[in-house]
Amino acid sequence: MKKFILSSTLLLFLSSCMVTHTGQMGGISPVTENNFSYVQNAYGSAMVTYVLGIGGFNSTGLVREAKNDLIRNFPVKNGQALVNFTVDFDTSYYLGLVITQKVIVTADVIKFD
Repeated sequence: MKKFILSSTLLLFLSSCMVTHTGQMGGISPVTENNFSYVQNAYGSAMVTYVLGIGGFNSTGLVREAKNDLIRNFPVKNGQALVNFTVDFDTSYYLGLVITQKVIVTADVIKFD
C-alpha cells in the first residue's frame, strides 16, 4: 500500500508541472471600401520544446514571438497594412517525453491606393 501511495503521489507531482503557451490576437477593423490591392501573404512562426514538461524558459509568448517574426520577415511599407490575421497551433508529442509546440501567424498584406 505504501508503494501505491508513493507512486501515485510521485505521478501526481510529475504530471502536474507541464505548462503550455497559448495566445489570441484581436483583429482590426475590416476594410470596407474597395480602395486597396492585395500584395502578398505574410507569415511568422515560433517554436518551443518541452522535455518532461520542462522548457520554454526563454519564451515571452509564442504568439507574440511569431507575430514579431512575421513583422521582421515582411515589413510593411508606407500605404500598406497587415489584415486577416490567423493563428495556427501545431503540437507534436514524442514518446510522451518530448513535446514541441509551434505557432504560425499569417496575415494578408494590402496596399491602399
